[in-house]
Amino acid sequence: MNDDSNLENIDWSKTTFEGAERENLRGWRKLTFDQKLRANEDMNDLANEFFARRKAKGLPYIDPDTGELVPGKKTVQVAEPPKPYPEI
Repeated sequence: MNDDSNLENIDWSKTTFEGAERENLRGWRKLTFDQKLRANEDMNDLANEFFARRKAKGLPYIDPDTGELVPGKKTVQVAEPPKPYPEI
């Protein structure tokens, strides 16, 4: 159940983009060097996994070595093309 007293305990300054970014930076600063290194390696592994999946499916991807867009083997249509307006 929602209680109005819970709303009084919320630091609303952390709910803005700037506040959330500030909190993320505070959390990052609390990490040791080894923890930061491990987090960086984990993020790199995740990015490589996403890259490999897109490449295996023939989807467009950005080559991590050159930074260029590789169009992929098949095209993906996100939405239907717009239908023409009826004649009046």
